[in-house]
Amino acid sequence: MLNENSMRLYAFAIGKQTWTNEQASVQLNIPLAEIAVAREQLTEHHLLHSTAGSETTVTATPPDVAVATLLADDVRRVHELQLGIAKHRGEMLALLPLYREMKAAASEGSHVEILQDGAMVTKYLSEASRDVASEVLAVQPTPISNVERAKSSALKDIELLERGVKRRTLRRSRDRDHPPTLHLARELAPHGAEHRTLPVLPLRVMIFDRTSALISRPDYDHDFTAIVVHSKDLVVSLAAVFDCIWDAATPMPVDLPKSQTHSEARGLSAVQSAVLDGMALGLTDEAIAARAGVSVRTCRRHIASIFEYLGAESRFQAGALAASKGLLRPALLA
Repeated sequence: MLNENSMRLYAFAIGKQTWTNEQASVQLNIPLAEIAVAREQLTEHHLLHSTAGSETTVTATPPDVAVATLLADDVRRVHELQLGIAKHRGEMLALLPLYREMKAAASEGSHVEILQDGAMVTKYLSEASRDVASEVLAVQPTPISNVERAKSSALKDIELLERGVKRRTLRRSRDRDHPPTLHLARELAPHGAEHRTLPVLPLRVMIFDRTSALISRPDYDHDFTAIVVHSKDLVVSLAAVFDCIWDAATPMPVDLPKSQTHSEARGLSAVQSAVLDGMALGLTDEAIAARAGVSVRTCRRHIASIFEYLGAESRFQAGALAASKGLLRPALLA
């Protein structure tokens, strides 16, 4: 930045063809040594131009001309840098078609494919639903967000079911009283779709024709990355696990009036039903709470409510009374 003396000297020099440091010092009332410093600064900024061999013939250079001269080297370096960037970009982008081709070929021969974002997952599900021929097995750890989405999902699933595709879906026990989820289950039931529930479902999984499967990461509420399994042996194994879990799951109450949920008909909420199942399995309060997705304190409150509802004084008695009232899942009585 130019200092005040430099600015005053530049103003003094404008319009003058010849002048000396002594003249400037007298006229501007600035010490001679400071005039010399100001003149040197203006010269470095190309704002003063001296005729070769003359110290008195000094003219002021227009600022736009001065800045062009001052920055000429910088502009040249920037231009060279831009040319280098363009060259590197062209060289790298030229490899993009090869990368895409080889990645696609690798995916076709790979047992596992990673889908990096929600758009890729949506595209895969759309293509898989279009191509599926006989069966869809689904594990859904989250409920349908609203009735509108349930209706939209039902239309897509009904189209599959009418093509002869079977669909079985596992959901969480706590979603048995969730209206949008119940709406979807009841809309699909007449078309042959089945929904069952379990206290805990750790992953979202979709299995298509037992030949391919989509597995979401555990943090499915915030992470849309998913894994597609193409290995037939792995998918068959996943389907076998699904079948085993399915047999132990509880059917959703699709046959009840829409104004009355299954849990209400039994006198227990979905969470209380999950707690009762855990008691029947002989689990600790901590394990039951984890299965039902509640705190240990809340779990114990539900246990107390179940005891009161059944008129039981011990867990053994509660289990016997629950079995007699038909409140336990058949798989727990086997």
